[in-house]
Amino acid sequence: MKGFPNKLMKFTGGKGQTHKDVKHPVSESQQMKIPSEGGLVFESETEGETPQEEELMEDIQGLILLPQDDHLAIDFAHQIRQMLEKKEEEFVMLNLSLYVAQRKKQIFNLTEKHYKVFMQLEELLTIQRHLKDIKQNVGGLNQKLQSLGGELIFKTENLIRLRTISSNIDKTIKLLNICLYVVALSKKARDYIVENKEEGDRKYYPAIKIIEQIQQTHMANINSFTFGKYMEQAIPGMKLWITKRVMDDVNVWFFKMRENAGEIGRFANEQTRAEIDKMKQREERRTRSRQQGMLSSGATPATIKNDVTGTMSGKISLNWDLDKNDVTEVSVYSCVDGLTFAPLYQCLYIYQSLGMGDQFTQYYKKTREQQKYLVLRPDDTKSFCLIYPEYFNEIAGFFIIESTVLKKTKNLISNAWLDHLWESAVGTMKKRITESIVSFVDCEKIREFKDYLIMFYSTMKVYG
Repeated sequence: MKGFPNKLMKFTGGKGQTHKDVKHPVSESQQMKIPSEGGLVFESETEGETPQEEELMEDIQGLILLPQDDHLAIDFAHQIRQMLEKKEEEFVMLNLSLYVAQRKKQIFNLTEKHYKVFMQLEELLTIQRHLKDIKQNVGGLNQKLQSLGGELIFKTENLIRLRTISSNIDKTIKLLNICLYVVALSKKARDYIVENKEEGDRKYYPAIKIIEQIQQTHMANINSFTFGKYMEQAIPGMKLWITKRVMDDVNVWFFKMRENAGEIGRFANEQTRAEIDKMKQREERRTRSRQQGMLSSGATPATIKNDVTGTMSGKISLNWDLDKNDVTEVSVYSCVDGLTFAPLYQCLYIYQSLGMGDQFTQYYKKTREQQKYLVLRPDDTKSFCLIYPEYFNEIAGFFIIESTVLKKTKNLISNAWLDHLWESAVGTMKKRITESIVSFVDCEKIREFKDYLIMFYSTMKVYG
């Protein structure tokens, strides 16, 4: 705006003189007052100003805001005064209107050019206001969330604590149930082997299985308790006590088998004799039936006799195909009341479950070999021709028992060991028969001895 007086001089054709160079007197009626707001107000005594002059004054006042510079304001006022005195207002008005139009066009172009920027700025201002609102809302939500989060954390901590307590209670209940179960198992094992029971009622094998179950499955859960530590220390002693008891029972069983072996052999030989007699009877019935058939068909007596002779000369093979009601179908051990293999089976299973199966096998073989030696050595105070039935009954009973043990047990004895035992017994029997045959002076005794040997052979063949 400081260059506007010079431009006005260009419009008026002046030389840009200042108020100091102008010598025209200024009347009081034409003096220019400068208000404090910085605008120009002219007071004139001239009445009836033209519309052009009034428009010029309005344009000047509307477009130019004089700065708070007294020197520039006075200079500008003199320029206006000089223009009016020369009556060049129409010329200045025209040029000023052109100037104003040019400036308006420039402003319009500038406004149009930056319109989008202004709109974007307005949008940014709107966004800024919205962001402030969002920030306030976020702040409020944050405070609310902090409050709710604090309550949630408090409740979560309580929940975790309660769950921990509940979990500990469940674990305690489970552990107590395990302890009660172990105590019940211990009581059950004790009931199996209690001292005041009869020997036949004691069940050492179930007791040792229960003890093994406690040691291998439940001991890890209860060894932190006092009774668990006591039980852990007592289990080896309980096992040792049970092994001693079952070994005592087996020794009693060995004695009973040695004592009743002769009776078992005698009953087996009787079964063999009964079977041989039954086979002879069946053969005779078949022979008579065949003879009747031959007579009915017209055969001669000589032919029938030859057929009978040929049939009787054939060998009789022992076969145990008998009726169930026949006495020969009864177990060979039924001749002795209360005789059972349970002590042997129980001791074997217990030793095997404790990993001492080989130890018991060696003990069993050693004991039975000693008993075999006693069986094969008869009473020398009596004649062999009088005691040979008892002698062979003892041997038969001994090997019948071993045959049953071989079939009913596992990993105790083998076929090879039993064959070796039999071969050594056969050698001893041959030697004994050879030495004692001279005592048979009666032919009838010799025939009976021969028949008994055949029956003994048949019995041993049946039992393998």
